Amino acid sequence: SGRAIRCRMVRRGKSDRLPPALAWGRPIPALAGAVARGRPWTAQDWKPRRMRVRIGIPKELHAGEKRVATTPEVAAKLIKLGFEVAIEQGAGAAADLADDVYRAAGVEILPDAASLWAGSDVVLKVRGPAQHAGADEFALLREGGTLISFLWPAQNPAALEQLAARKATVLAMDSVPRISRAQKADALSSMAN
Repeated sequence: SGRAIRCRMVRRGKSDRLPPALAWGRPIPALAGAVARGRPWTAQDWKPRRMRVRIGIPKELHAGEKRVATTPEVAAKLIKLGFEVAIEQGAGAAADLADDVYRAAGVEILPDAASLWAGSDVVLKVRGPAQHAGADEFALLREGGTLISFLWPAQNPAALEQLAARKATVLAMDSVPRISRAQKADALSSMAN
């Protein structure tokens, strides 16, 4: 079963969306198992290897902030969609969400902010990055990383400059239009209820 199979792509109208390796006759070790089992391979035998996107949720630094960027239920849905989700230890404590509840949902609990920010492709926060008590979240954001949070870009040009210097992709949740098509992403209305 360890042998590679050489295949040619068969065109069948719109169903010719097979991996490029099939079109070029390259060996495909993943399909060897199908042939070894005594049946012809199908498109289901080919599973593309995708890198998993890691979503990180740090603890909020602002005094009096009790919210956390996601709940265990939403984190479980993200994991089901194929994301890896990690949260900083104690991030949900102010919202009465214990680490054990997140762990039961499949979320990885990381001990500190530095390891969370360094290992996350996407960072979800309630409030934008801050510089408090020796913690500089702007510096923690990975170069070219993605941040989703309330940012208030018109009121925070300095924050935008710091994020641009990190080459960050930023989605300011407060700038999502409040229209029916974007209602699921309308975080401002959900806080008003």
